[in-house]
Amino acid sequence: TTINMVCGSGLKSVCIAYDQLRCCHGTGRDENKVMIAGGQESMSQSCYVLPKEVRNKGLRLGNSTLVDTLMHDGLMDATLNMHMGLTAENVASQYQISRAAQDQYALQSHHKTQKAIESGWVDSKKVAGEGTNAKGK
Repeated sequence: TTINMVCGSGLKSVCIAYDQLRCCHGTGRDENKVMIAGGQESMSQSCYVLPKEVRNKGLRLGNSTLVDTLMHDGLMDATLNMHMGLTAENVASQYQISRAAQDQYALQSHHKTQKAIESGWVDSKKVAGEGTNAKGK
């Protein structure tokens, strides 16, 4: 299944997998005992589209503008109608989180990840699996 929900796609795929597992639990249907879900975004492949009013009614005469889906769907906070970078800056300011504190947190996260990889913890969570893509390969 392809989900086009920008940043929410990965989480939505996990929710769908969970719902499928829950739906079939205790029914005797064995096809959904294990599911793999996740997602990734490709900002470099976002496109430009026509505004909704042009798509619905057509372009009769004159010019129109294109909508940058990277900016409109990917980087704008739909609730506040502002760039998410500004939202992050506002939250950091409101809660007095300095850039140095953010950098320290990121560095700690990196060190934890590095330690998990080096200790073998990450490898212990990996499971081999086989599957096919949409073309059956």
